[in-house]
Amino acid sequence: MTRTPWAGDHLGRDWTGHAPEDNCPCPKAACGLVLADHIRDDCTQHAWTHARSMRQSHPARNCPARTEPKETTMTRPYTDDDLRAEAARQHANLTEDPDYVGVGKQMEDAWVPSVETTEDGSARKWGELLDPEQDGTAAYDEAQRKIHDLINGAADTSEWAINLGADSLQPDSHQLTWSAGEQPIVRVHFAFHERMHPEARDYLVTAVGEALQAEMERAAAGPAVVEPPAAEACGKCRTPFNAADTRYDGDARFYLTPYCRRCVAGCHDTEIADHRCVICA
Repeated sequence: MTRTPWAGDHLGRDWTGHAPEDNCPCPKAACGLVLADHIRDDCTQHAWTHARSMRQSHPARNCPARTEPKETTMTRPYTDDDLRAEAARQHANLTEDPDYVGVGKQMEDAWVPSVETTEDGSARKWGELLDPEQDGTAAYDEAQRKIHDLINGAADTSEWAINLGADSLQPDSHQLTWSAGEQPIVRVHFAFHERMHPEARDYLVTAVGEALQAEMERAAAGPAVVEPPAAEACGKCRTPFNAADTRYDGDARFYLTPYCRRCVAGCHDTEIADHRCVICA
């Protein structure tokens, strides 16, 4: 019998929880997810014939519902964080001051990624590409120096690397970058569990990117301008507006102005030659 890729695992249809599993006929593990090796053919949620997505899984040995005696801090004078910190320190030390000659030696038999193809016979190693006669060339020396400088200037991500490995996460090619002109100013890298489905990875990266983009656009736009509330009283006589009083000289607002109909009517009817007021000023 063919062994399924999820053999021995506990599976679930949702990203979190186990609501779909609560009402299906498949046998369940203590965590509430179904046992991949015992999925029933008549289950519409998990049977392989229905080709539904399984959005969460874990091996039986890593089931969060397992109850095993845990090692207490009393049995050792250090913590897991201490172990990770020392591992990160030593990892960083391995990349310090790379040997310049050693960089050149390693280049000789390494393929150049952009021309690593055998379809048209153009595959080349660094030595073949820049120093085919193996007598030393300025082009080879220049590439060797630039690679050495890149190693020297590499960001120290040792702590990240150690923590990712300890948490069973693998760096992914997905990344999000925001730039000011040609200069990147923010870059987000992703790491996923090896069993996380590619569709789930794409979904999460897209969701994170859209959320961050919206926040950055909101921040760039500055604080929202709050319009003052419309006047509730006439700007001249201060009489409260009465929308029902639509007489010629009533208390209703005159069209879209901040004045009542009475004040506007009085202003229009004045016979004083040098009349000036807030309405006609």
